[in-house]
Amino acid sequence: MMRYLIILLIFAWITNTTTAQKLYAPKEEKAFAELYLSQSTLINSTAQAQLELMKKYNISKDRYRTLVDQDLAADYVKSDQENQFLVELRQLNQETKDLKSNKIKEALKKSILDWEDYNTLLDRYKNDPEFAKRIQSYFKDIKKAS
Repeated sequence: MMRYLIILLIFAWITNTTTAQKLYAPKEEKAFAELYLSQSTLINSTAQAQLELMKKYNISKDRYRTLVDQDLAADYVKSDQENQFLVELRQLNQETKDLKSNKIKEALKKSILDWEDYNTLLDRYKNDPEFAKRIQSYFKDIKKAS
């Protein structure tokens, strides 16, 4: 019985030490917030381009959701126009992803953060509400200063 308890404690300790989050200084959190906000204009322009694409192909918001959800389903019937819409949408999304990645990599050259730190902080921002709240306070300060 004691052996199982020791094994369980060792496992818990190993799990805890491997999942511990790196602590970042406030200046690193602020640098992340600045980088994240710099992406917002790209995200907004992408959303606008997607809306224009929907208008071009006369795709409603509901139909858009259905098409995107069913895009990979081989048996889902789509019109030629909808197929062309999806081709252009995939192309737009890939171009945006590439541009965003390049823009972040360029900005990281001037930042105190590296690619790994940025992605770690991004993951925490998306998954840790307390951390996200702290970062949002930096957003407010950055927006006030500009």
